[in-house]
Amino acid sequence: MNSFIFKFFVLLLLGVSYSNALVLRDDPSQNLLEQSKVYFDQEFRSFEAIKQELFVPYHQQHINRSFDAKTVIWIYLELENKLDEDVNKIIEVDNPLLESVRLYEGKTKKVRGMLHVRKEQHSINPAFILHFHALEKKVLWIAVENRTTALQFSLVLKSVDIFEHDDHLKQYTITMFLGIIFAFFTYAFILFIYTKDISYLFYTFYLVTLIFQQMTYVGFLPLHAPLWFSTLDSMLVVPKVGIMIIAAIWFAQSFLKTIAFKKLHRFYNVLVWFLVIQMPLVGTPWFYYPEVTVLTGLVFIVFNTYVGIYVYLNGNKQARFFIAGWLILILAYLIMIFDALGVISVMYQFPNLLMWATALEALFLLLAFVDKLNILQQEKNQLDAQLLCELHSRNAIVQEQVETQTHDLNVVLQEKKALLKELHHRVKNNLQLILSLIRLQSNSLPCEEKERYFLDLENRIKAISKTHENLYLNDNVDTIDMQEYIETLVHEIHMGYALQNVTMQVDAVALMPIREAVYVGLVVNELVTNSMKYAFEKGAGSIKISFNQQEKNYLLVYEDSGKGYEGDAKVQNSVGLDLVASLVQVQLSGTYEVVHKGHLKYTIGFSL
Repeated sequence: MNSFIFKFFVLLLLGVSYSNALVLRDDPSQNLLEQSKVYFDQEFRSFEAIKQELFVPYHQQHINRSFDAKTVIWIYLELENKLDEDVNKIIEVDNPLLESVRLYEGKTKKVRGMLHVRKEQHSINPAFILHFHALEKKVLWIAVENRTTALQFSLVLKSVDIFEHDDHLKQYTITMFLGIIFAFFTYAFILFIYTKDISYLFYTFYLVTLIFQQMTYVGFLPLHAPLWFSTLDSMLVVPKVGIMIIAAIWFAQSFLKTIAFKKLHRFYNVLVWFLVIQMPLVGTPWFYYPEVTVLTGLVFIVFNTYVGIYVYLNGNKQARFFIAGWLILILAYLIMIFDALGVISVMYQFPNLLMWATALEALFLLLAFVDKLNILQQEKNQLDAQLLCELHSRNAIVQEQVETQTHDLNVVLQEKKALLKELHHRVKNNLQLILSLIRLQSNSLPCEEKERYFLDLENRIKAISKTHENLYLNDNVDTIDMQEYIETLVHEIHMGYALQNVTMQVDAVALMPIREAVYVGLVVNELVTNSMKYAFEKGAGSIKISFNQQEKNYLLVYEDSGKGYEGDAKVQNSVGLDLVASLVQVQLSGTYEVVHKGHLKYTIGFSL
């Protein structure tokens, strides 16, 4: 009896309460929650059972139950059209991450939500189209549940035009935001390829995780992705957020160079390992506590800002824009985190706050990259200036040392040249002494033939002596000017035989080392001596000597206008010609050709 009376009064109260229907107005939108009645079901009962429960009035514009996977929120609405014409309205549930939203109208049941996106759906938020006949009154029941993200939403009644306008604007805004973030991603990746700076790569990885998270958060991904992907995505909330935080940590460590601050760097690593461990522990359907990851993100955001300020105060100028970006983002994240935890409920009034804060943060981080490049360029310019100054200083020192050493080497070289000249002078004097002894000895000989032999020997020694004389009389002690050498040699022989009607012509364009020059001088000596002794029967004629050089190749042409010789007959004494053959073939490794009919011509070639 008591139970019956209690239910009677409950139904009476419900009847009285439900009798206040919400009248449809001409307003573009009406908030329904503040004029509705709600019931919080924690036993997941059926619709028929829920209808028997006591619903209480709800006077706020927004419901926020934080991460409440064990509650189904039921909303009771009475809507009345007092116009004399049909009206179409749309009920919009302002949270794209709600997994399931069910609407009951009489015997009709409609399901919307992240895991119930229809192929023909084009709107971000779950929505229901309602058709009201003239003066029609509707009773609606709405059940909302969410097991992965925060259970929070607003309920708005909109006209079709306003709903479509708002949704299009929202999608355009999301697309623009994603385009901005993608542009930042592309720019950062190009900077990584160009500079090979690993911090840019970590930043691109962070942007990828951020884009993925934001596409889900704003409802863009559930609307366009296949249902199986949205289902999987809803199960990966904790890993997604964890990976995004890890990417941000790696970027901060690299960009701020926290390796120089061991305690700060170590705490970053502790956060990374804590996130890796908690993802499989608190992110599964059987043991799901996303609050842990959210609070970890809160710790990271605060700590990251502190680190940026700390390293900046310790001389890292690159942290300026990093701090500015994170100060913008930290405000948005704090609001979002406290809103998700149910401490406050303001995000529904600023649905795009996090999106724009993220874009500004990404912009400031890119400005930080640009600032970093400018700072590095300034440091490079300073180092280049220091290097240039150091280079000039070192060049001056080197120049001074070179000049000192060059002076010392020149002194040593002059001493060497003087010693070489003295050496050649003494060799020449010794040869002259030998010639004097030979002359004394030859003058004491009664035989004219022996005297002639001594004269030939004297001429040969003179040929050697002239080379040393040429060297010590000139500045160059390494090579001999063959024009001057041969002319002097030929003149000495010519004077010794007193043949005034024999003309001498020398044309030599060559420079030779002393050793090979001596051999050439001996060859010329033998040829001229033989011509002076045997070629000219009437004591008149001419001798032409041509000696030319082409790089390392030499050509000596000797020709006289004498009588030559016939057949194999040779002059009485052929020792000189045999010496010529030996000098050319053995000493100079050359070849020669002889023309001896009518006159005498030697063509001698060799290479050094």
